[in-house]
Parts: sequence; C-alpha cells; structure tokens
Amino acid sequence: MAVGDSESKAEREYVLPEGARRLRMEKPLGIVFEEVADDKGAIVVQVGPGSNAERVGVKVGERLVAVSATTLRAGKEGEYAKTGHGGRPFDNFEIVMYPCKNDGFRSILKAFASNNERWGINHVSIVLEPEGDMSVDDEGSSTPAEDTAVAK
Repeated sequence: MAVGDSESKAEREYVLPEGARRLRMEKPLGIVFEEVADDKGAIVVQVGPGSNAERVGVKVGERLVAVSATTLRAGKEGEYAKTGHGGRPFDNFEIVMYPCKNDGFRSILKAFASNNERWGINHVSIVLEPEGDMSVDDEGSSTPAEDTAVAK
C-alpha cells in the first residue's frame, strides 16, 4: 500500500461546513476547475465522462472548499538531526486539508499538484459545496473569471 492510499488524520478530522461534502478519489481526478471572480476560489466546470470524479459523484457547478495537500514538516528530529537534506527519510511530509474557498486560483492548483505520486500519494480528498452556496459579487452574479485548469 502506498503512503497516500490511506486517509490522513487531517482528512479524517476535517470538519465539514454545513451543506458541504468530502469526496476521496483516486488520481487522475478528471475535473476541470475555473477560477471564481476576484481570484477567490474555484468551481467545477467539467467532469470527465467515466472519470474518477464522475464515479464518486462530483457535479458541475459545485464550489471547491478544501483539498488534501502535501506539506513538508519543519525541522529534523531524532537520529536525523545531524543529517543533510539528502539524508532525510521518506517520511518528512504530511497531508493537510488546504482551504480553497477564499484563496487564489494558482495557490489552489499548487495544493492539488502537491499530491504527487513521488510521495506515494494516489488519492485526493476534496470538499465541495453545492452551487447555491457560492459567494456572489456586488451585482449578485457568481460569474467565473478567465482561468481554467484541469485537476489531475
């Protein structure tokens, strides 16, 4: 079993906002996200037919609230305290839930990209809320901005 095949503590303990749901799926995901106006979050604009996202029930129009992301742990402890970067074992990372709802699109894409197979991570957890819970601008519109990206 690869490191990323089992849920992390952060994934298990993440408190879902009211109306949101957490989905865990194998990579590649098969979702196209688009930036929300003012670079505050992302919405699902396409789900690939037969994709892992379609199998777990991702729907077009849902807003991304959070995604599992891999971060490096700070510091070196124990027997590795005096070793260099190359001497670190393959355990100096952890999976966290990265909040996306009010973050920039590029940062969100980096969070998705951090779930890299080189760390043994083959699954991703995403938290989605229904389309109706989307924040609106001054005119009452939730028009997406220009950037679009495929989450792999």
